[in-house]
Amino acid sequence: MPTVTMCGADSKTFFNDIALAIEGECKGRQVIYVSMLRPYAVVMEGLQEAGIKAEDVFIVDCSSKDSYPIDMQKNATFLNGQKDLTAIGIAVNQAAKHIQGEKTVIIVSVGMLFLYNDTKIVLGFLKFLTDNLRGMNINTILVVTKDDPTGKDSINMVKTFCDEVKKI
Repeated sequence: MPTVTMCGADSKTFFNDIALAIEGECKGRQVIYVSMLRPYAVVMEGLQEAGIKAEDVFIVDCSSKDSYPIDMQKNATFLNGQKDLTAIGIAVNQAAKHIQGEKTVIIVSVGMLFLYNDTKIVLGFLKFLTDNLRGMNINTILVVTKDDPTGKDSINMVKTFCDEVKKI
């Protein structure tokens, strides 16, 4: 049965924490990594330094398009930011349908969604997305950082539809 897990990561050891989550929760699975804050190049470099193979990860980059030069990548899609929840949902859904084998979706820096969108809309979006992924037999990991600027109230509301809450 697919699960939704919320994990906390430390911003100082961020990619090592994410690598631990990938190794522990995603063994033998392809990873769809939804990055709300860090651009593709930074994510790939950080994951590779932490021992994760680039070919095992597909990036949905929600931060590069307006701020960083983009070299199109076969293992990535680049969106226009964290505001367009519909585009994020479509990109995750398309990646999940096209990537073969068992998969896990990791949504990193969930709190960023609350900075760019109304709280009720984000909660509805995350509930819809995680339910949709469950229906596709895909595990989901929602990552929040200890210094998340969102505030505990929003994160506590997200916890209500998670099966498990862990510290990495």
